[in-house]
Amino acid sequence: MKKQSLALGLGVAASLLLTACGGGGGDEEGPHNTIVKFDVLPITKVTVMAGGSVPLSSSAETFGPTIQAMKWVSSSATGSSKGTLKIEDPDCALGSLSSRAVPGEKSLHVGTGHCETVATVPEDAEGSFLIVGSVIGSDASQRTEKIEVKVLPKPKLQYDFSLKARAAGDVVINSPILLVADPAFNRPLPDSAKMEYEWKLILGPGSNISSTDTQETYLVVAKPGKHVYQVKATLTEGQNVITKTAVVVIDIESTDVESAIGFELKAETKQPEVLVGSPANLVASSTANHGVGVSDVQYKWSQLTGPANALISNATLKSVFVTPPEPGTYVFLVESTITAGFVKETKSATVSVVVTEPTPDPETETETETGTGTGTGTGAGGSSGGTTVIGPN
Repeated sequence: MKKQSLALGLGVAASLLLTACGGGGGDEEGPHNTIVKFDVLPITKVTVMAGGSVPLSSSAETFGPTIQAMKWVSSSATGSSKGTLKIEDPDCALGSLSSRAVPGEKSLHVGTGHCETVATVPEDAEGSFLIVGSVIGSDASQRTEKIEVKVLPKPKLQYDFSLKARAAGDVVINSPILLVADPAFNRPLPDSAKMEYEWKLILGPGSNISSTDTQETYLVVAKPGKHVYQVKATLTEGQNVITKTAVVVIDIESTDVESAIGFELKAETKQPEVLVGSPANLVASSTANHGVGVSDVQYKWSQLTGPANALISNATLKSVFVTPPEPGTYVFLVESTITAGFVKETKSATVSVVVTEPTPDPETETETETGTGTGTGTGAGGSSGGTTVIGPN
């Protein structure tokens, strides 16, 4: 009886040990699962217009082996899909892999990996696609995750345009500042077409605008701070009416402040226009004078304006995913604090994302759907010219 109990106890212990190591389950990694974490973003279906892009992010952790590779591949989900999604960095050559030995265990390591890239969508693409992210351990263990992408065809509009807004010339308190709306048309407009503009202040202590319904307007800012102005441009040609919006951010506080170490901060996105519920990847870019010993860089993202609260993933990283839930123009702010020796400076930058509903094709009446996504990211450090690129944080 004692021998049977001992055998049973050893069997249970062996089973628990196998389960702890990843065995005994149906996971694709097999009986020796050493990949303890693998996350990809976006996490659900994404809907994007032809000609757009999908931001991608993957993070992995292993216990035992190191990470050998991280990859992305794309394919058509149905035979009727048109075109091919192009992944800019399919082998994660610009990603980051690291490992450290477990104390007291020479053969055991803790591996981490992160990869960010973009899947670009051709202008003529249409249909359903699959993007698969994968991680491979040095012991040949593997894990994959899938992202479903629905590509809507661009509506066949005879006339269309994109819109940007800018402040021309110097930005000085209590002096005239010229705001300009810059539309770019897909083809020359006929004489019968009409453009209308509407300027308004959407954030800030207020200022005097000379004219709210012209392509160019002057304003005078009397108080320091951040001022966000939106311009709405409407193109009317026959029965077709197209409306676009753009924003310009005026930061009076930072225009006259010189950095002691040449600290500069920019914010940008490769998805300046997305469909409702689809993510945009926002990236902060920090630089300082070459040779400056930077010891710490901190980031903090927040939403300045927008018709609804957008989901911001991991707001303290230099690269974040945002998912706006409603149509409109969203402005996001990133604040960065850099420490170099006894010098500590903080700067801010803004980036805008325009969110639209899918436009039905007048000929095909395309059915639309939305997806959601969140994400995280870190950048890579390096140097260029006379400046030093500040690495991930």
